[in-house]
Amino acid sequence: LEETWLKRRCELSSNLAAAEKLAISAGEVLGSQSSELLDKEGAPRAGHSGASCNAASAACSAGPSQRASSGLLEVSEASPSAANRFAAEHLQVVIDLALLKRLRTNVPRRALCKYFSQDRQELLASLHSCFQDHHFGPGVDVGLATQGCSSRPPAALFVPHGAFCNSGFVAAHAYASLLNRPRNFSKVVLIGNNHAAWNKIALCDQKWTTPLGSFELDRAGFERLSASGFLVDRAVHREEHSIENQLPFLQFLNVNAQILPIGVGSVSLDEAHRIAKAIVEVSKSEDVLLIGTSDFSHEGPAYGGPTLSMQDVTNLTIRKDSPLLAAVQAMDVEQLLSLGRGSSMCGVGAASVFLLCCRHLGYTKCRLLKYLVNTMVTPCDSTTGFASMLFERG
Repeated sequence: LEETWLKRRCELSSNLAAAEKLAISAGEVLGSQSSELLDKEGAPRAGHSGASCNAASAACSAGPSQRASSGLLEVSEASPSAANRFAAEHLQVVIDLALLKRLRTNVPRRALCKYFSQDRQELLASLHSCFQDHHFGPGVDVGLATQGCSSRPPAALFVPHGAFCNSGFVAAHAYASLLNRPRNFSKVVLIGNNHAAWNKIALCDQKWTTPLGSFELDRAGFERLSASGFLVDRAVHREEHSIENQLPFLQFLNVNAQILPIGVGSVSLDEAHRIAKAIVEVSKSEDVLLIGTSDFSHEGPAYGGPTLSMQDVTNLTIRKDSPLLAAVQAMDVEQLLSLGRGSSMCGVGAASVFLLCCRHLGYTKCRLLKYLVNTMVTPCDSTTGFASMLFERG
């Protein structure tokens, strides 16, 4: 198909070297946006392919200053008319080819590994430590745990997303609650924070990888949310760790399911309700695991705060976290959003959407499993509060 397409489109010129240069520009232009031009089968959406190519052609036909600002490419000024026609035609070719290649190729999201080791054995050792530790962790041996009976009711997990050397112990408390439950989930819906894109709700259309393996995307759920108006933005997820940090725990527990990653930034109460309603529509099955993640207060010089003694900065964090924890446990979303505006909690939007999803799905009974500040585990002049909670049917 590609060869036929290329032959037909390249009849106007034999200068394939120039087309290759344009392909580089087209790849940059498409980037994460190419997923928005494809339907669920990977083919160009109706009206999108032509529109994108027309826009690109228009950019090529613009003056030098407009072309420079567009970031597309620079063409020869010696013969602007011929050069512009050549650029427009060949940019059409490379865009068409890029779309066709996406039909066959699903490039996985590359793991950041910022908060856990990229070495498989070291990562497994740290996970073992998180679960087996009796002081900070739940003190369980995952290898000796068995699948729970099918009558055990499902639950939703609220977990932190910090470094495994301290936050990991807290997260393990929540994931350990799955050890006595059936873990044959069809999919895991992960509601994470957008640290660098506060005003975005972002989906990702890729499969996700870690040093322990990969997770396929829940394509059906993704398509339904995308049709609801959710933005698809690979760039947001490319540098975001909050969802990625949950995947090794799921893999360690042999959870073999598709995932539906959803990044949430700053939202109003109405927006949180709208987003939660859409997520609930793809999460109603009993074999769907819902996970939300947020860290609590960030204090100390690393986050722009004053330099205090380690004990004082720890106490300050605990004091500031107290009302936030109470709001989450009470599932008081309005109060959480109000408190969050004046706090350093990262993930207020994600937590709010998660709580509303829990409410809709009947997970109204909350248990705080573990709370600590990172300085209780690893000495530091700056702090983050971490909590894990279990939400069950009331």
